Amino acid sequence: MEAITPRFSVIKGGEGQEYDVLAYCNGEASKGMMVEVKSSLDLAVIEQMKRKMERRFHRMPEHREKEFQGMVAYVEGSAAARQAVLAHGWHLVQVGEDLFELKTPPGFVPIYRAAARPSSSGNFTVPDPGGK
Repeated sequence: MEAITPRFSVIKGGEGQEYDVLAYCNGEASKGMMVEVKSSLDLAVIEQMKRKMERRFHRMPEHREKEFQGMVAYVEGSAAARQAVLAHGWHLVQVGEDLFELKTPPGFVPIYRAAARPSSSGNFTVPDPGGK
């Protein structure tokens, strides 16, 4: 990644959004990573992360040609929440004082969210590969 920004905030059209970490690279790779960090992981993070992933091109149209992956980092969390993160195709990382452990199972393939495309109404739509 060329740019890694912790505690990234953006305000667009009077709406604000904070991202725990936003990272991206331009040029040939043209990809990004959105990271949500939680001390206590629960199922509410799924809706929060989905909303951020779906709205990122509305708030940051300069990144609409990038493919983004999601990552959730947590200190502790329920098995149901961990499984839900993986089911959405997001990376899962357990963190602690001296710990950074990738919790994705062998063979895990992250779901790249394809770049947004403008619809006839002028809003951006985000294709959802694999129906997820």
